[in-house]
Amino acid sequence: MPQKAEKCEDNERQCANGACVHTSMVCDFSDDCGDNSDENECNQFERMDFDTTSMDGWQGLMDSSNDNHWRVVEASAQTSVAKSPTRDHTSNDVKAKFAIVYNSSNALVSPSIKNSDQCSMRFFVNSCIKGIGHIEVNATTDSGSEIHVTHLLHNQTLYFRRYVIDFSSVVPKDTEFSVKLTAHIVPEAEKLDTACHYFAIDDISFTPKCFQKPQTATSTSSENTSSSQKITAKLGTLIINLIAMCLIINCIIH
Repeated sequence: MPQKAEKCEDNERQCANGACVHTSMVCDFSDDCGDNSDENECNQFERMDFDTTSMDGWQGLMDSSNDNHWRVVEASAQTSVAKSPTRDHTSNDVKAKFAIVYNSSNALVSPSIKNSDQCSMRFFVNSCIKGIGHIEVNATTDSGSEIHVTHLLHNQTLYFRRYVIDFSSVVPKDTEFSVKLTAHIVPEAEKLDTACHYFAIDDISFTPKCFQKPQTATSTSSENTSSSQKITAKLGTLIINLIAMCLIINCIIH
């Protein structure tokens, strides 16, 4: 549990118990404060836990039992950690759900992200692989180009490990894009028929800036033009009033 602090840094948020946590840990489905106060007021965050939150906008989740497809499963249906996690990450519950894939996969694709600046994705990965495996993280822009962001090696820890992907240093600013998560699994030849070939993902969340459309130069220019026009109109009115007053005064004198 983090220690109580008198003041938090600019990149931190203060917990209800007085401790400080980094802003990247806020509303990520993990109790980092120790009192769960960093998981309150999360309406501005786009989040998916595969249980209670909507999966609208996500592509690549299949209902079929094809091992090459990401699919949502319930932890209680799993009998061994060699075949799948037996609990989810969100609530450590045997009746909760997560996404899993057992082979090199189709891509799990996020909804369209509006802005890469100060945009991070947080999620939790559990893996058990006898061989070689990684998750490739790519960004596909609205123009169709694909940017390699990173790849995550399997950790063989048999628990959900937290990852944070920062897009601001990889994807050009003000670029709309979608995130693609693709599993690559190459089992050891002598263990092709054994278990322990999977990646599981749970609790995906994005920081608020990801879905806030950036202010374009055009809109800024329009606002500046509008302000200039208002100032010019006021000056024009003032000049006309001054001229009228001068004419009235001149008439009175003569």
